[in-house]
Amino acid sequence: MGANQDAQSFYHLGENVFIETGFEISCPPLASIGELTYIQKDCFFNIPNEQDAGFPRIEIRENCSIGKRCVLSAVNRIVIEDRVLIGANVHISDHDHAYQEVGVPIMFQGATSLNQTVTVGRGSWIANNCVIVGNVHIGRGCVVGANSVVCGDIPDYCVAVGSPAHVIKCFDVESGAWKRIGGQHELERILQARRARPPILSVCLIAGENPEVFRSSMVVVCKDAGNDPMLEIVMCDSGKSPGVSGLARQFCAAFQNVRLVDGAPSDGVDKRYLFALNQAKGEFASVVEDVHCFAHNGVYHILRSLFQNRNCNVLLARPANQMISCTHGSGWEAYRSLLHGQSTEPYRVVFRTEAVKELPDPSRYIGTGWNHIYLQHACLCAGERYGVADGIVFMGDHVVCDTLDEDVRCGEFIEKLSSAGLPDSQCRP
Repeated sequence: MGANQDAQSFYHLGENVFIETGFEISCPPLASIGELTYIQKDCFFNIPNEQDAGFPRIEIRENCSIGKRCVLSAVNRIVIEDRVLIGANVHISDHDHAYQEVGVPIMFQGATSLNQTVTVGRGSWIANNCVIVGNVHIGRGCVVGANSVVCGDIPDYCVAVGSPAHVIKCFDVESGAWKRIGGQHELERILQARRARPPILSVCLIAGENPEVFRSSMVVVCKDAGNDPMLEIVMCDSGKSPGVSGLARQFCAAFQNVRLVDGAPSDGVDKRYLFALNQAKGEFASVVEDVHCFAHNGVYHILRSLFQNRNCNVLLARPANQMISCTHGSGWEAYRSLLHGQSTEPYRVVFRTEAVKELPDPSRYIGTGWNHIYLQHACLCAGERYGVADGIVFMGDHVVCDTLDEDVRCGEFIEKLSSAGLPDSQCRP
């Protein structure tokens, strides 16, 4: 079966889906396959319960890869979230065979349950020959080792192996590293620390007045980072557009790490920027307007750069048509040479939240259009560290624009800051 063949027979079949020969499915109207998904040869999707439940019983979301000879069997529901990689010969089932009635052939005893769900979280990898069965939730960013049997939940960002599968590694948010787990007690300690700490990054999004622009920007961010507790998404709304306000409430209801702040200024880029920055609860904060849409995985490129530059006060995301690379330095004089062209745009800067809160006058240059440059200066003028992430973070970063006029005006402001200096009372303590 080629790309998009027999699309009308499925509950949903996205664009640019490719299904190899030998694929079989027992009930296509109860299966949904998202765009850019690749299903390799000889896979079988079994849906023995053909009753319409109002949702697809097998749901594979966008950009997934399903290996050869995989079997998915759902009497209730299987959900494979975005960008999941599944190896060959994997068996996933939301039910098992009942066997308790002695003397009755097991093939006649039916399923153990009709209301369980298997979920495989975004960006996970299920290696070859795994079995996943029962009411199982595998978190985002997980690895399940080859030949494992999963019959219980696996938390976000964990590596699990064995039969039954158990966690052997877990991502530690405090250290920013993967740690080998000595046992369940140590795993619970790391998970408890995750739950107790604030997010690493607050993405503070300034909502405009165009509902479609706002929706498009939020969809990209939430598809990547929705429900990830390492990040929070803060929508700053002026309330001038009922359509935008209504959409904001819908995003809040759909994602646990999304919140809405009303009363944002509707005019003045410096005022909007500082208002949004002050709403952050994360360790670091990025402020973007909804017209500046993140590229897919752009938020995680920022997060990865922060883990590599955890002690920086400022992180600058520079546009470059390449994979993300990170460098670092210290002090304003070294940093100022990086500020030219698109690098001067306010949404490209990530601040350590505490560093901004410690400034005695963060609104000193409100109204100039360059207050964000002043904030960078004030956070680095005593020799503090900065980080630089070069790569594609925002849509259009693969194209470097000519902004000569902006360069001249920004350069004049930077010279003003640098030549005048800041008294100690204006620098971060």
